[in-house]
Amino acid sequence: MAQYEHLLKEMRDRWPDGRGVREFIAVLKLHQDYPAEEVEQAVNMAVELGVAHKDGVQLCLRQLQEPANSPTSLDLSHHPNLAQIGNQPVNLQQYDQLLGVR
Repeated sequence: MAQYEHLLKEMRDRWPDGRGVREFIAVLKLHQDYPAEEVEQAVNMAVELGVAHKDGVQLCLRQLQEPANSPTSLDLSHHPNLAQIGNQPVNLQQYDQLLGVR
């Protein structure tokens, strides 16, 4: 429950005109559509990430429900011409040419 209090405080500080309380109520309404444990976990994540508002909590809820899959690594070993891409040294003179420096 301490995270909810922290969330409310952050929202009130950010929007002292009353919007902070309305945002907090909107977060509490998420309990109607999601399990309490998930909402609490999303509130914790939102506070830790610095996105203490309704949209931030909803984003954290979506991330909890559908964790992003790690992209598979690209295996270029079968393509020797492409295998060195990204491993070659940087030529700073090319940047100077783009900037018009001579």
